[in-house]
Amino acid sequence: MDRTLTWVIWIGMLSTFVFGSHYYLWLRLVRDTSLSAQPKILATLLLVSLAVCMLAGPFIAHQYPQGIGLWGMRFAYSWLGVVFFLLMIFWFKDALHFIYFLLKKLSLITSGDLEPNRRLFLQRIMHGGMALGGLGVGALALKKRQKLYLKEVDVKLARFPKALNGFRLVQWTDVHVGIDTAHDYIADLVAQTNALKPDLVAITGDFIDANVSVLAPKVAALKNLQSRFGVYFVTGNHEYYHGADAWLAELGRLGVRVLRNEAVEIGTAPESFMLAGVDDAGAHRLASGHGADFQKACGQCDKDKEIILLAHQPKAIYQAQKYPVGLQISGHTHGGQIWPFNFFVRLAQPFVRGLHTYKEMQIYVSSGTGTWGPPMRLGTQCEITSLKLFRA
Repeated sequence: MDRTLTWVIWIGMLSTFVFGSHYYLWLRLVRDTSLSAQPKILATLLLVSLAVCMLAGPFIAHQYPQGIGLWGMRFAYSWLGVVFFLLMIFWFKDALHFIYFLLKKLSLITSGDLEPNRRLFLQRIMHGGMALGGLGVGALALKKRQKLYLKEVDVKLARFPKALNGFRLVQWTDVHVGIDTAHDYIADLVAQTNALKPDLVAITGDFIDANVSVLAPKVAALKNLQSRFGVYFVTGNHEYYHGADAWLAELGRLGVRVLRNEAVEIGTAPESFMLAGVDDAGAHRLASGHGADFQKACGQCDKDKEIILLAHQPKAIYQAQKYPVGLQISGHTHGGQIWPFNFFVRLAQPFVRGLHTYKEMQIYVSSGTGTWGPPMRLGTQCEITSLKLFRA
């Protein structure tokens, strides 16, 4: 499909969602509460302004990534999260109202109607309380996003070398460094990781969300990341939206080893294991010369050695299980990020978060080190993952 046509379709769909969702909120908060003339005008202007800000914020930020653009994007994404919570609350209320309507039509309930003024008063109280509830949940989710948790997981592998028992592999994934990311964020993340004294650091994709020319100063601290056996990276889908080849070159300049359908030996033979990495599952559709190749990454490995595979999307396990892989480490799902999205993620990925067994191998899926879209978390948490590896 022509790139221009793709952008037109995408912007059309985005505009439809933004203005459609705000019109729905207008129906519930303005029309249904029968506001008097002046409050009605003010509330309408406010909702229209918020819709325009949500739609324009990211575009302005890419033109002016500092100052007003930065704060515009932060506000747009934060309001997007609040809108989601408001929609969930009012949709739930509408569903209950529809059930009540059906039961009444079927004469299964016979409660009398309220007097109009009393009904309007209760409607205003209810809808106002629901609006405050949505704002409150949004504020809670924003606050929860600010905290980064250390998730420690022990993994036992049948062929892992005994000499490396207790090997600490630290995983970052879905950091999503973008225009709205603070300049010292990566430096803080590096300091927290170095304090763990990792044996190896693995970054399993979706590290960035803008071009190298925009984000290079924000990720420069990556060169200070310390690890006994090095720092390794595999691509996620977002790298391909912002110039994957340029980013792979930049990561190499910062001392990060990119694994593109290949494996490296970690440790000294015979007490060593193989670390393999594949391109993102959708890479072949997004960039020429890219795409996952499990035969190249895993098929040539010594079958007597343990293989640990870095793959951005959990569904890579369907291909990985054809090879003697002991453990796959993935991200992509964000653990659902904001409840109840975890249920929808499960429709596309076999695992959403945590350590699981699949046939003869194991998989760990991180909830993500950062967030994408709304800077919020509900029912999940941002994590640095410390995987300690042992011989079973």
